[in-house]
Amino acid sequence: MALVDHCTTPETSCCNRSLQEPPIVRPHHTEEGAFVFERGDNTSLVRQGLVNIGGAAIRYTYERPEDITDPDPIVITPGYGGIKPAYRELRNSLSVHGRPAVTFRPPRTQTISASFDPTHLLHPDRLLAQATYAVSKDIIQRYGLIDDFEKVDAVGHSMGGPAVVSAALHKPEYFHTVTAMAAAGLDGHTLLDMAKRAPSVVRAEIIPAISDIRQRSDVRSLKDIIHYMARNPWRTLAEGLTVGSGDIREKVAILGSLGVKSAALQFADDRFFPVEGVREKSAHLFDAFYEFPNPLANHVWPQLEPETVAHELVNITADLKHNNQARLQLVRQN
Repeated sequence: MALVDHCTTPETSCCNRSLQEPPIVRPHHTEEGAFVFERGDNTSLVRQGLVNIGGAAIRYTYERPEDITDPDPIVITPGYGGIKPAYRELRNSLSVHGRPAVTFRPPRTQTISASFDPTHLLHPDRLLAQATYAVSKDIIQRYGLIDDFEKVDAVGHSMGGPAVVSAALHKPEYFHTVTAMAAAGLDGHTLLDMAKRAPSVVRAEIIPAISDIRQRSDVRSLKDIIHYMARNPWRTLAEGLTVGSGDIREKVAILGSLGVKSAALQFADDRFFPVEGVREKSAHLFDAFYEFPNPLANHVWPQLEPETVAHELVNITADLKHNNQARLQLVRQN
């Protein structure tokens, strides 16, 4: 678990930039295709982009705060059913903590030729990994020079965990760090295991989270989730089956040899991927293994408590990039 934070003084601490009250947001047009958002004391430049890969068009949003603590963007790869609005508040919260952040719409449709490509038919999860490195590459090429960064940090939630690991293996030159957050494929689970866990997760975590998110989001979120599930039912089913039976531990073990630092962040009450199993079977594969410091945190905590999750992600990436051996050793011991 993260032991201390990387804030400096109480006066300048990113942790004191609170999002507890509903933010006042004032959008202003600036450069073409971009907006400036003001949330209390925090101001961000928000840019939209579009990349094409694997026969799919990927729309992304790149948010860069005025007050930067680290110029490298954090690219957030969504989990199963992870519509882009579900990670908007996490992106906003990272911005409040001084970190540029990127969310993107998970690909649902491809061109006909790409849809029948054997690599996509046999590996339906491949497209999300492709989307991750395509967005990362586009961000670096478009904005790296003017915003002073050469690589990105990637965070993958749930199904997004295997995607960011695969993306970093395929294109390590784009990534400083990879964080697998409540990720699939780390505890040796089988498809049968996931089928047994699913009812409890849906009842205790997903349904309450949907109600909470619905109250905070607009009608577009409902449209997005319908689009995600119904636009390409075959892909939706195939992705779930592939990730449910997948194992990424051998891939994680290779990351270090490619120069990519890695971390796992697990939630204490995650019923999909219980922390005990992940700790036992995968903790040693990462540069650092973190357990979120709240015993109530569950699989959908990035949606329910994005501010506190953002705080932890800022600390994790700083530990890895600054090679904070003292903290990393303490994390391993815990």
